[in-house]
Amino acid sequence: MVIKNNNIISIMNEDIPKADLEFLMLESLNTILSNKNRALRYFVIYEEGDTVVDIPTDCQQRIKYIDMLLSYLEKTEAYEKCQELLLFKNLALRHWGIK
Repeated sequence: MVIKNNNIISIMNEDIPKADLEFLMLESLNTILSNKNRALRYFVIYEEGDTVVDIPTDCQQRIKYIDMLLSYLEKTEAYEKCQELLLFKNLALRHWGIK
């Protein structure tokens, strides 16, 4: 997944190594779920050292990203993580005022 000009571009269909995709998805999931309050405010999806990737203010893009993560988790049969992310999504929808 790449973010350009605040638009999410899915890389799940692109030709990237499976290990890299898995790393990106799991790191992003862990970043979101490790600090849910921060994710609700700033939606940081990746952080390493001084590098921080977030999806600023566009709640629809944030939901698209969560849905992409959910799709990935379903495909890899990571159902417990999927459930945890789904709970976060419901919290986020309420917090961001999206129905």
